[in-house]
Amino acid sequence: MGRLTALVVDRDAAIRARLQDRLAAHEIEARGAVSHSDASTWARSHDVDLLLVAPGELIGECETWRRRPVVVAVFATAAELTSTGSTWLDRGADDLLALDDGDVQLDLVLKRSASFALQRERHADLQQERRDRAGFGGLVGRSAALESIRERLERLSAIHETVWIEGERGVGKKRSARWLHQLTAKRGDPFVVLEADDLEIAGWEERVLGFHEGGSRRTLYLVEPALLRPEVSERLQRWVLRVGETNPTGLRIVSGSTLSVDEAIEQARIPRPLASRLAQTRLSIPALRERLEDVAPLAMHFVRSIGHVNQLAPLRLSAAALDRLEAYDWPGNVRELRHAIEHAAILADGLIDLPHLPKTVRDDGATTPTQNGEDLASRPFREAKGMVVAEFERAYLTALMRWERGNVTAAARSAGMLRSALQRLLRKYGLKSADFRRKATPKGAPTASGPQAD
Repeated sequence: MGRLTALVVDRDAAIRARLQDRLAAHEIEARGAVSHSDASTWARSHDVDLLLVAPGELIGECETWRRRPVVVAVFATAAELTSTGSTWLDRGADDLLALDDGDVQLDLVLKRSASFALQRERHADLQQERRDRAGFGGLVGRSAALESIRERLERLSAIHETVWIEGERGVGKKRSARWLHQLTAKRGDPFVVLEADDLEIAGWEERVLGFHEGGSRRTLYLVEPALLRPEVSERLQRWVLRVGETNPTGLRIVSGSTLSVDEAIEQARIPRPLASRLAQTRLSIPALRERLEDVAPLAMHFVRSIGHVNQLAPLRLSAAALDRLEAYDWPGNVRELRHAIEHAAILADGLIDLPHLPKTVRDDGATTPTQNGEDLASRPFREAKGMVVAEFERAYLTALMRWERGNVTAAARSAGMLRSALQRLLRKYGLKSADFRRKATPKGAPTASGPQAD
């Protein structure tokens, strides 16, 4: 726990200075305020552990400060406190401090403040842990853009309107819709996803007919309604109109699209009446490359969640790996970042470092099949792991042999391997030491793929 912070509120500058000096002697960071209003303004953006306030400044304000984890102490002369002290305690003050007493009473006040501060710190840690586990509704990050999205979703939760969420693939449109649902729904209330393929199947209206009946708060998430065939759009439009007439408040429809509403209408992808029904409110989620400050918290969230779900030993990211993640432009957005961490978690043994990241991320090059998370996910675990490990081994051996100019003995020493084991791996991947002697890179000249490359 860091130093305690105190606010001294009194119109008399001399009294403020006197108390600030006493607090400073106890290594308390003390700040003076002329009035309760000034103190409240400062406290909005700073943690306050102790509020020392003159009686005249406290009238009617105790309850406001009691909502905070802060000790409120009224200071006055001993004589004044003898006659009026019980009144301030009844109004919500925690302690009384006599200006003309020694430091014994001040020590007691400071101990109580330290206890409150420790409680607040533990509460903040628990809140952060909860957010890490739940991903704050899946919306992990610290950028101003993401905070604005959270605030808008919270406001939307109080308004029953359809929402059109636009953004590139993988930015988190469905996750945002799910969080909006969680803000308004009770446990067990359904969140139903309808893909374009679902809407192509004849009779889908009947299958979801009962979905909008009942008293619960439900959310229907439509995936890419702008990419439907015209006849399917017409059926969807009729269904949406019918739902709006029969159940105006129990069902919220949220749409996710890579197109804005205006683009969808201009390109004749969606009838204007349907667009107006589905987009009473619009929300745009920026690409991850436009909010790179979210990469680090997202990456660390994925490291923790992947490790927890798969019961892996504790994983952590090296500084070099994190720098590389923050330098990459993430064309696949948050989804690609998660796939990259999954890829690295398979290879790493405790510490995720540069060699464990997908080649696409390391080299900022073109995607290969093994870096495609969806391709990996379509295969059995052992087969997918074999593909990833083989790619890593080939890339590592190539970089190692290039760095050591084809010298197998030196390469084995650098890799911490037996020379015979390294030779077997080289044969496995058809790598010949002679090829690297011909393509030797001068020592000290860093290469993009060398073991010491950034």
